[in-house]
Amino acid sequence: MILKEYILVKNNNELPSLFEKSEYEIPLENVLDREQLCDCISNIYKLDISFVEYVFIIGINKQNKILGIIEAGKGNTFEVTNNIKEIFMFLLLIGADKFIHIHNHPQTEILECSKDDIQVIQTIKKSAELLGIELMDALIITDKDNIRYTDIC
Repeated sequence: MILKEYILVKNNNELPSLFEKSEYEIPLENVLDREQLCDCISNIYKLDISFVEYVFIIGINKQNKILGIIEAGKGNTFEVTNNIKEIFMFLLLIGADKFIHIHNHPQTEILECSKDDIQVIQTIKKSAELLGIELMDALIITDKDNIRYTDIC
């Protein structure tokens, strides 16, 4: 499967557009396979050895085909800011019907949600519902494991 990474840029009319930054061949057979998906994303972006937190958003269509991925936040060792406006610009521009939120916790084996993590996912979920876009999953990746927000939050 091909995974296309995008960044948001301004076009000639100063409006947001997508620019294809990179393209990756990934050994992912089913986007619903959480373990395989997390392994692919972790391997591409080296999340298992990263010193900083990242947020990635994967846009998906109704047939569960990945439309693309965007880095929606880069933080420091202990936190990352989700750029919610950028998340939904990306999802709308790519024509996503649903999406997966992926967030890493660097340098820790502890799989837990902070109050901020919980609040951000709740805000993203409510915003997505208003736009008719389904939040399929929200995942945390550490150097040892990965888990769904709904399993621990």
